[in-house]
Amino acid sequence: MKKVRTTVIKARLWVSILGVVALASMANAADRIKANNADNLDQTSSWVGGAVPGAGDVAVWDATVTAASSTVLGSDLSWQGIRIADPAGNVTIDGGNALTLGSSGIVASDLLGSRKFNLFNSKVVLAADQEWRFNGWRLAAIGNSTTDEIDTAGHMLTIKDGNEIVKNKITGTGGLTKRGAGQLQLWATQTYTGTTDIQGGELMVGNGYGGGRLHNDSIITGSGAGTLTINKKNGVGMVANNVITGPVNVHIKTGNISFGGISDYSGATTIDAGAWLTVNGVATNTVITVNGADARIAGDGFVGAIGFGDDGGKLEPGNLITGGYATFDTGDVDMTSAGAVSLEIKLGGPTAGFDYNRLRVAGTVNLADADLNISLAAGYTPDATNTFILVDNDEADPIVGTFNGLPEGSTVTLGGVDFTLTYVGGDGNDVILSVPIPPSVEITSSDIAEDADDLIITVGFEGVGADTFALQFKDNLVLGEWSTVATSPVSPVIYTNSGASAAGFYRMAVEQ
Repeated sequence: MKKVRTTVIKARLWVSILGVVALASMANAADRIKANNADNLDQTSSWVGGAVPGAGDVAVWDATVTAASSTVLGSDLSWQGIRIADPAGNVTIDGGNALTLGSSGIVASDLLGSRKFNLFNSKVVLAADQEWRFNGWRLAAIGNSTTDEIDTAGHMLTIKDGNEIVKNKITGTGGLTKRGAGQLQLWATQTYTGTTDIQGGELMVGNGYGGGRLHNDSIITGSGAGTLTINKKNGVGMVANNVITGPVNVHIKTGNISFGGISDYSGATTIDAGAWLTVNGVATNTVITVNGADARIAGDGFVGAIGFGDDGGKLEPGNLITGGYATFDTGDVDMTSAGAVSLEIKLGGPTAGFDYNRLRVAGTVNLADADLNISLAAGYTPDATNTFILVDNDEADPIVGTFNGLPEGSTVTLGGVDFTLTYVGGDGNDVILSVPIPPSVEITSSDIAEDADDLIITVGFEGVGADTFALQFKDNLVLGEWSTVATSPVSPVIYTNSGASAAGFYRMAVEQ
């Protein structure tokens, strides 16, 4: 069988490509060899043998081209595919026309040294499902501008191996598959609505300068353990409501990112230094690792387990894009790290999830001496009637560890009000801030009965703020001290006087 090679596509494409394997589908297509000149590609003089490639032909640049070659399409053209073999220099296709590519797609191979294949200033239209294969370590940059276009026209575009930058926007109802090793970068705002399938390597969305995103209707999946990387720009927001499924990993490299989809992906989620991830949807099957200075995980949705890398990070219930208050539901939370880790809580009122942010954990909680940072919303001053549930641990297990410098019963002053911090609040294992209620007791009923020589005194009471309450006696109100004659943690308290004088005064008091 004749071995065929191929080259790259066009859509203001800027492709620098090297190393590749021939596609089997090209074996049935006719090779049209580029002549050693710069004539327009729609001219017969531009091709060996005088035949311009058609929809069933593969356009080939091989050793026939003995120097750098720069040509333009000249008009809208349709080819079965492109193969770059071993021309002597860079190959550049330019011009503002459309290039339609068939099922043979693009294969670039045998480019040596620093030679590149560049495809500029054209729209590329897919006439069939196809693969663009860029083997090896060399970079392939596809497209010259984020306004250029690759129209999927309902077909699946597969990009395999190599390291590629796609500056074009990809449009249409078709999808994109990232296959094999290497990194594929998407710099433009994509509008294609078909599936994004990450089968291997890394698909990076964004250029690190604020550009790049996927359409929310594109379902992101992975039939292999590939990685979806978001590389927006720290401080630049992006709301992504895509559904993410399969074993794909998610890497938040830069940006203030919000995930709103209902996702069940099972790969790992990593958040780098300076990057923020807010989960407003569901992502309960992934383990999230926050790792870096000011790296943050936040949300008002549902996530799986949260941990921290050696460089630390922040856990912050609430929406980092809108600033809204929320209850953030998580799996296990382990704040152990060699770096600085903190729980960030903002208070704006007395109601959890509506006026202040709350962390609700279904699993274990290890505070690991992390910092607790509490801020008050502008204009809000808490009062002594407020109780704040900072960590609602809904399992029976106790909180492990404490916050840095805040042992059980510590005083935390907010807006001039002294609150007490407890790790055994609520149902016994919640982290709560509250103002202690002063111990008090009030008599609600009393009864005196005789039993032979005994006098039985029964006193009903309501008491708060203490474990035990005391019935005390004094024979006069001027002299002497009150003495405790009976105690009880709950109402009523019963005192049996056997022979001693019962005449005098009685009161209920908090047992000290």
